[in-house]
Amino acid sequence: MIYIRDIIKLYVPKFKLEATQDVLPIVEQNNSFNFEIYPNPAQNQFTLQIDLQNLYQANIFISNTHGQIIDKISLNSDDKYLHYNTSHLARGCFHATLVNNNQSITKKIIIQ
Repeated sequence: MIYIRDIIKLYVPKFKLEATQDVLPIVEQNNSFNFEIYPNPAQNQFTLQIDLQNLYQANIFISNTHGQIIDKISLNSDDKYLHYNTSHLARGCFHATLVNNNQSITKKIIIQ
């Protein structure tokens, strides 16, 4: 007698998932800070308008759709705008994640 679980075992490929330090999870939480991205979609450059709301330091991570970190930018409370050159990025979808004190917010960026 053949069971469904035996059939599934025959057709499901084996794979291994590993997390490294270069992978950033995409998790949005309710935060006391925010940022906007424009233009979006972008071509040569996009701007992040950042509202840190009295937070002293934060980081922006630019990552691809696989969660691999492409760039990290350190911010301080005086930073309100960040102009980011996209010439080194391929066309496609990316994420910008603002991280501060174990809180994060992620937004999608389209590069044309």
